[in-house]
Amino acid sequence: MSNRKPLVTTLIVGVMLVLVVLGGVWSSTSAQNTVPTHRPPTPTPLPGDLTGQFGEGTCLRGKLATDKELDLFFMRYPQKFLDVRWGGVQNPAGSACQEAVEMICTIPVRFLPQRGQLNYYREGLEVRQFVKGKLDETESCAPKAVYFELTGYERYMYDHNNDRIGFFIYNPENKTWESCPDLTFDADAGDHGRLVCNTTQWGFFALGWPAKPK
Repeated sequence: MSNRKPLVTTLIVGVMLVLVVLGGVWSSTSAQNTVPTHRPPTPTPLPGDLTGQFGEGTCLRGKLATDKELDLFFMRYPQKFLDVRWGGVQNPAGSACQEAVEMICTIPVRFLPQRGQLNYYREGLEVRQFVKGKLDETESCAPKAVYFELTGYERYMYDHNNDRIGFFIYNPENKTWESCPDLTFDADAGDHGRLVCNTTQWGFFALGWPAKPK
């Protein structure tokens, strides 16, 4: 009896080893022949595809009132304690026709409409108003100041190559970028001056110059 126990134990261990090896081979073969059940990744949109009204930009909101001013703006260096503005919108008292919410967003160039018409210095700016939670494109009752504060290079181009820098508004009806008809320059604003488009319109704004026709 004492000799049978080691023999039985050896047989049991041997059978277990065989089963482990066969199980591993079966698992490997099964995995190779199994069709993946997960879905493939979503294709990356082509550059310029509009994924939403405000794309992937950063947005700010403020309340518009008929008798109050509203100044919404982005900082050039939001992570640093530097009082340098990137751009924004100044709404003087009387520019708002009714109580509303103004939203301004920085829009990456790849999300700007008809982006191939211009060469750009920076991201675009989108300015909208919402009345009772709904987008309202009624023009302002008085002009608001949409502006970009210039960098040193942009100021140099403005002073020496004026045909290579301009302030443009997107016309959704014609699907074209058009020069701002009421443009002013404030040399005292910011470090290098401020280019201002005085307008009652809402929509996309950009700093750049026309691209050459292909």
